Amino acid sequence: MDFDVIPIEASLSKGDIIGFFKDINFKKQIGLGVWDVHTKKITSLNRMMAILKKAVSVFSPEQLWINPDCSLKTRDREETVKNLKNMMKTVDMVRKRYKKQLS
Repeated sequence: MDFDVIPIEASLSKGDIIGFFKDINFKKQIGLGVWDVHTKKITSLNRMMAILKKAVSVFSPEQLWINPDCSLKTRDREETVKNLKNMMKTVDMVRKRYKKQLS
């Protein structure tokens, strides 16, 4: 298949799907859905970070895109803003942690 980035839902499975990529030498970029948009709960930084820790054990940090696991049309503004802020904080934490790898 011809694609640049493949999106996958990783929030409900807590990133378990990432393990399926371990032995296939996946070279494309991957968009990880780290926020379950089907619930009103605010996804914690720890939960998002746990998924990203699994991801960087399989993929290089350059391959990763962080995103919601689906469309935002079912979410209201307040919970969307809170979750997007948590996603960005998580991205900042990952960038700082893996800065040497990204340089």
